[in-house]
Amino acid sequence: MPTGVLFSQAFNWLLEGKRVQRPHWGGYLIVQVPDENSKMNQRYIYAVCKNGEIVPAVINQLDMFATDWMIAE
Repeated sequence: MPTGVLFSQAFNWLLEGKRVQRPHWGGYLIVQVPDENSKMNQRYIYAVCKNGEIVPAVINQLDMFATDWMIAE
């Protein structure tokens, strides 16, 4: 059984408003909570790249089964 931090824990951190990442990533994931000015009406996860670009998050199966998730600084 994995002993590191799984995506399920990282997802819980996202729901708490924390930023999460894997060690080899340059960026991080965060949850966007829509407000009255948003076109979206549900929460969604986006990625912030190391250059500051914001893009839709793509979380593949390798990421989901990884055991090295951590809170981003």
